[in-house]
Amino acid sequence: MNGNQATFTVMGSNSITYTVEAPDIEGNEIYNFTGAITNENKKTFDVTGDTEIQVYQEFWMKYDINNNGDIEKSEVMNAINDYFAQGSDMTKDNVMNVINKFFG
Repeated sequence: MNGNQATFTVMGSNSITYTVEAPDIEGNEIYNFTGAITNENKKTFDVTGDTEIQVYQEFWMKYDINNNGDIEKSEVMNAINDYFAQGSDMTKDNVMNVINKFFG
């Protein structure tokens, strides 16, 4: 592995299986990956199959400060305070997502 690039050498096989791990993020993100695989005869093949990964995180998880899978009163208050904060991009739907998890 070299930074964001991995090199595979396929010896005596017609296929390869690999796992791509996306980073932990806040919100929804789509990651694309491309590449080529070179076999032992130095013949290069493009990576095929799924080349797009969507990472989805429920919005309320951003406010689950203690990472226990539940939203507590103080975490709801943090979301409400963010909603009323000047310059915040927090929406009413975001706050409702956190509140609904609390009452869930």
